[in-house]
Amino acid sequence: MTAVHAQWYFMRGAQQAGPFDEAYARQLAEAGHVLPTDKARRGHFQAWEAAGGLPALFPPRSPAAEPGKYRSLSGLASAIRFLLYVGIVLAGASILANMLHHNLAADEKAGLLADNALRDSSRLNIERQLVVGALRGLIQLATAILFFVFLYRASKNCQALGARDMHFGPLGAVLWYFVPFAHLFVPCHALIEITAASSNPDDWQHEEEQDALLPVWWIFYVASWGAALYSAARFRAAKTPDEFMALTPTLTIANLVYIAWLAAGVILVKRIAACQDASRRRLF
Repeated sequence: MTAVHAQWYFMRGAQQAGPFDEAYARQLAEAGHVLPTDKARRGHFQAWEAAGGLPALFPPRSPAAEPGKYRSLSGLASAIRFLLYVGIVLAGASILANMLHHNLAADEKAGLLADNALRDSSRLNIERQLVVGALRGLIQLATAILFFVFLYRASKNCQALGARDMHFGPLGAVLWYFVPFAHLFVPCHALIEITAASSNPDDWQHEEEQDALLPVWWIFYVASWGAALYSAARFRAAKTPDEFMALTPTLTIANLVYIAWLAAGVILVKRIAACQDASRRRLF
């Protein structure tokens, strides 16, 4: 039986549990459900050993780890997730406002509204769109600032957990977002490093279990930028009511891509923070 497919058994006092596969057994140890003082064995016929002495369950603490410099990201992640939820709600409000504007323009074209009613409805909808747009701008700015702080601290935490030889330092993980064109692909590599080092700081270069959500989030990030630029170009080129009405599907798609990006971000920041806390519990 190979180590990959080995079954683990645990014993605390006279109570036994198992079998568990390798990955789940490691998760139990990381979460604190298996203690270093518990007994463990890999395979039904192996001898019981102290779980804390088995590197597969409790990897030895890296000599480069600096527990005093570790700062949990859980509070920051919660704040970012709240702002992301607010951003999702505001993007949904933008979709509704754009659809209402489209319907008003269609009614105007069909002659279904009196001039005064149309003027009042249009004015109210424009004011609504301005308010939503201003709120979106403020929320986006606040989210970006907190996210950059999150990335900086996540990278610093990787160093505190003992990860070494990372290609991107804390500042690099943030500053690449401000480099034209390069921000579409270079920061993704920094995030890959951070997620790998958060899961396995001692040997992050060989971490094979990459978070599948990360490439999905990054695809939505790039798509969101592309959709925003395309929508802005179409909006600047539109001159007639018909051209503005034709923009509604484009704006709707752009907002839906943006919502998908934010939704993936909600999960991603939570996973990174939880992964780092699990590594801290395992190492310290």
